[in-house]
Amino acid sequence: MVLQRQCLFSGRNKIPGYLPGKEVVMENWLSIAVAVYLIGMVLYGHYKGFIKLAVSAVALIITFATIHVAMPQVTKTILRFTVHLNRA
Repeated sequence: MVLQRQCLFSGRNKIPGYLPGKEVVMENWLSIAVAVYLIGMVLYGHYKGFIKLAVSAVALIITFATIHVAMPQVTKTILRFTVHLNRA
């Protein structure tokens, strides 16, 4: 008589209602929940960080564009209202 080994994860187990890995989940449900929560928070933080980075980049571009447009007028105004002292 030859004993056959039965693999728990092969699907050949004929126990009704058996789910592979169910024991692992039932014994470690808290660790799995904490891991899922941490991964979720890392992804959420990454997303929020991306939004902050994008807003900062847009603000920087708007600032440079405003300076580029306003600089000639500001320079003319400063030169017009500044008293020049001729030093000899």
